[in-house]
Formats: sequence, C-alpha cells, structure tokens
Amino acid sequence: MQICICRVRVEYVKLEEICTIVSGGTPSRSKSDYWNNGNIPWIKIKDMKSKYIDSAEEFITEEGLNNSSTKMLKSDTILYSIFATLGEVGILKIDACTNQAIAGLSLKEDSNILKEYLYYYLKSKKKDVNNLGRGVAQNNINLSLSSPIFYKCRFAFNHEIRICRLLYHPNFSLYQATNFLCDSFTLF
Repeated sequence: MQICICRVRVEYVKLEEICTIVSGGTPSRSKSDYWNNGNIPWIKIKDMKSKYIDSAEEFITEEGLNNSSTKMLKSDTILYSIFATLGEVGILKIDACTNQAIAGLSLKEDSNILKEYLYYYLKSKKKDVNNLGRGVAQNNINLSLSSPIFYKCRFAFNHEIRICRLLYHPNFSLYQATNFLCDSFTLF
C-alpha cells in the first residue's frame, strides 16, 4: 500500500518483510556451568541504557548458549523489548545473546532500509506499543507482527538518511525535524 505524506510517497511493509526476527532466552540458573566463567554477553532490558549497546552485566557460557533458547546475535542487530518494559530499542555493537524479553531484528539484505531509520521508527512507537501491551503479571506484546504498529513507512533511502541526521542532532526536536522534512520533501 502506498500513500502520500508531506508530499512524499511512502510504502507500508510489515516488519517481518524487512527483518529476520528472533527472540532470546535464559539458560537455566540452576546449572552453574551455564553461567560461571561465561564470556558470551547476555543482554537484559537493564543493559539497554542507550542507543548503542556495547556491554552486558551478565555473561553465559557456550554450554549455556547451546542448551537454552537464547540465540547468538551479531553486532548491528536491533534489539527491541517485548516483555515487561515494552518498546525499548537499542543497536548491538557487540555479538551477544538476549533474554526472552528482547527480540533481535536483523535487516534482510534486500530490505534497502537504513538501520538507524528503523531504530528511530521503533523508538517513536514506544507509546503505541505500551498501549497494546497485555499481561497479568507483566505487559508483553505478541511477536506475530500482524498489528499495524509494526508497519514501517519506507521513504526513499536518501530521505531516511536526512531523517536520521536530523533526529541525531541534539538541538532538533522530533517536532522540528518533522516540520523541516515535510516542508523540504517533494513528491518522488
């Protein structure tokens, strides 16, 4: 589906069409050989303190990785929290695993989408995701990704670069960036 926003034609695609999505897991805490002297970073929501994630509070062993549902994620994978604290986003700068509260999103080679753009897009949806969250003890969202919240506007690549540069600039608010972009884009 294509529509025109701010004189820019955008295409809506499901997140699963542009990303490979995996969820993490937790090795058994009762098995010390899964944790003691581990050297594989194991990311929790608590570790998602900034845009880039380059360290972890806890580490697991190779045995812990192989005997649990957690998966090794490559550097540059986008992390997205789906349980408890919903909608936190970060970009891995190290190879690491995550717990089950975090999904790893790796852009597909043919997606033609800028990683930073997807990061900012997901970050902008935090309030919407929190409104969708369900759960008795902790809020969570379903990774079926059929919900419209996970649709992504695909601008032309050069527009994605401009959006990211504006959002990264410390003196630009989201409101200012949106107005600037809407005034400057032309239909393509």
